[in-house]
Amino acid sequence: MNNIPSLATYLNSLRPGENILLEYNKPFLSHIAFYIISKHFLNKEYPIIIDDLLDTLYVYKSQLEFAGIDTKFLESEQVFVIKVGGRKEVGRVVGKIKIHPDFYVHKENYNRVFMRVLKSGKYFINIVLGFDKRIALTQDAYNKYSLLLNKSRYLGNKKRTSIYFVNTGILKGSPLALPYLEEISTNVVMIDKKDSSVVIKILKSPLPELNDRVFEFDIKNVEEFVRRYLK
Repeated sequence: MNNIPSLATYLNSLRPGENILLEYNKPFLSHIAFYIISKHFLNKEYPIIIDDLLDTLYVYKSQLEFAGIDTKFLESEQVFVIKVGGRKEVGRVVGKIKIHPDFYVHKENYNRVFMRVLKSGKYFINIVLGFDKRIALTQDAYNKYSLLLNKSRYLGNKKRTSIYFVNTGILKGSPLALPYLEEISTNVVMIDKKDSSVVIKILKSPLPELNDRVFEFDIKNVEEFVRRYLK
């Protein structure tokens, strides 16, 4: 598990105000990554805002429980869930927002809740789940562009560091979305699987020494790490 402490060091290098794009194309890895990242920052006593778009958090929670991993951390007072669309409420939901066909109405509804949470603390990790589905389901080109453009709105806001989980397969029907998200992100990280190993590659970082850095470890070691060190 020599690479796992190095991965924790990388997470600690993320700075307030950054946007991190976490890409994957094999969905079975994403819920484990979500758990590791959430527990890492909660163990460091950083509160977390989870943007739960279209019931994605419910899917992640279910997958973790089927894997025998405790999900009680989602009920922590340090976790704030903003639910956007969907019907399955998971964790401490502090605001519910219906998806509105007019992007600007939707944006104002979301900002009202998000800024209220931001004002309640000094600094947050903001994990965004399901944004890829939101993009894919937005048919109007103008609204889709506005939705993407809005992601740079909080870049540089040092009260939060955002981490977007994105399934690249879902975005294939929106060819401009992924390149744009990569451009406005300060860090781009790809999670993949190679034989029996998990491969994490840093595609983009503001720190030159981290660009193209690769972490690779056996899947069994990841499972052991999750169970032994992230309780």
